[in-house]
Amino acid sequence: MIRLLNRAEVYLHAVIDNFSRKVLAWRLPEKTMEHTTAAVLRRALWMPTFIC
Repeated sequence: MIRLLNRAEVYLHAVIDNFSRKVLAWRLPEKTMEHTTAAVLRRALWMPTFIC
């Protein structure tokens, strides 16, 4: 949970590549729900990877 300056609370859902340590996908919803986490994971899996 992250508390913002206006006292609103949001939850960070993030998928991080363990090797490159890059954030592949993230979302900051006001409520934490399983489908939000699953959606972020699906987004990270379906994003094209670029070699830098």
